[in-house]
Amino acid sequence: MLNAEKSYNLGREANIEIQQRVKVATAIFHEYGDRIRAIICFNVSNRSEADDIFQDFFLSLVHKPVPEGIKNVEGYLYKAIINDIIDMDRRTKSYRVRLHRYAKYRKYNAKNEDPHNIMIREEEVQKMFQLIERQLPPREAEAVIERYGHDRSIDNASKRMYVSKKTFSRYLCMGLKKIRQLLREGELDINNL
Repeated sequence: MLNAEKSYNLGREANIEIQQRVKVATAIFHEYGDRIRAIICFNVSNRSEADDIFQDFFLSLVHKPVPEGIKNVEGYLYKAIINDIIDMDRRTKSYRVRLHRYAKYRKYNAKNEDPHNIMIREEEVQKMFQLIERQLPPREAEAVIERYGHDRSIDNASKRMYVSKKTFSRYLCMGLKKIRQLLREGELDINNL
């Protein structure tokens, strides 16, 4: 019971401290709010970013209040705002770099592709798998289609075919070998479908 009381009292004290910080930040925004907004708008060109920084700056003041004994509060606020703007810019750039890296990793092209071309490519892929079904023995064709047509792992594809991974790999290997041979001989042509 003693630990529960300590925990409760610590939580209450933290809550009271946060309430005090919010009051102090509110008082600063009440007194310097127009100046804060002007500094932000002067240093940021995008209006929506300025609004985000304005709101984030309030939270920043709650998290790290103006230290007691500061004589030039406006100067302190100016430096704190500039630091928040720099941090936001750094986070935005970092986010864009990570997003670009992710897109590159996923081989995603940000350009909009013509829906007509997407449909044509999809139809060609479907025709290719139909051709594979006709040209290969049924289990080998099924293995190739499960693996590459449905983009399944060897483990998942072998389970769907109710065979061991070793058997599935053998079907897949034989199917791919026959596809290569048909391509060399020119017998696997999508235009002849």
